[in-house]
Amino acid sequence: MNMRQTHLTEIYQGIPLFHGFSPEILTRLAQISRVREVPPQEFLFKEGDTDRTLYILLDGEVKLSCYAPGYGEVVIAKAEALDILGWSSMTSMIRQRLESAQTTRRSTLLCIDTEALQKICDENPAIGYQIAQRIANLAATTLMQSRINLLQIIREQATQRYKEDTLEFSE
Repeated sequence: MNMRQTHLTEIYQGIPLFHGFSPEILTRLAQISRVREVPPQEFLFKEGDTDRTLYILLDGEVKLSCYAPGYGEVVIAKAEALDILGWSSMTSMIRQRLESAQTTRRSTLLCIDTEALQKICDENPAIGYQIAQRIANLAATTLMQSRINLLQIIREQATQRYKEDTLEFSE
């Protein structure tokens, strides 16, 4: 194993998505990965892209946003260290990115080729199952957070309408 793979294997050991994996699997994961330094304001991917990369934020911050008709860009989340970005690239149903990911400050990311990762999962069903379970938990958490954000937007709109109606009534 070369220095780069040793370094990547050590990085993988600190990522919850890969806890409990054997050194052999971590070495295989290191072979399909790279670390990328990204300056502030750079897009990792944009809504609608078909990029096949799974990103794990090692350091920095990334904002996730989507376009909403009538509103423009809506920030839906901020990712911090060890957050996973682009998990939808691991699903067979979603072919396009559902949001845009842009760094807000200098960031370091672990970039994983999802096609190669899926091959590892296919060859090692137990590993594939563990990753699928962890990605499913991540998807459920993301859906829950999206619901909370949506309810917050609805509440803000209702409050604004109430204020506008009250102002009209008092005039």
